[in-house]
Amino acid sequence: MVERCSDDPSENQGNAAATLRHQRAQEKLGIPLRVKTYEGRVTELRNIKEGKPDPALFDSPKGFKKAATLKEVLPSDPFLDDED
Repeated sequence: MVERCSDDPSENQGNAAATLRHQRAQEKLGIPLRVKTYEGRVTELRNIKEGKPDPALFDSPKGFKKAATLKEVLPSDPFLDDED
């Protein structure tokens, strides 16, 4: 499990150990754990558990039916009207 910490040293209040744990976890997983946009929005991954996911997560939901055409999914879209 990865502890919550920040890339921003001011948010870690000078906690170098938290910053180092964050950097090591990020390197091990190969993905950024915290991303901050120019607008100031922050996306952070927490409670990461490594391992294979349950195959049932990839099953289609009950009642799922594959649409034959896009018109079935978006029936009111005027750009999909038939050209008869």
